[in-house]
Amino acid sequence: MSQDIVAVDAAAARIFGKDPQDIGYIKIGHAQKSGNMNLKDLKIVTYAM
Repeated sequence: MSQDIVAVDAAAARIFGKDPQDIGYIKIGHAQKSGNMNLKDLKIVTYAM
């Protein structure tokens, strides 16, 4: 869960083996400052169910 939709999609892209830089709408959202696609700048927490 995140309020940053660009970060969520960037993380999902990486999970599926894609580079977020290669996905147009993620790059556009980042450029427009709608969110952050730089995964190294984010705190990503995982939970086991």
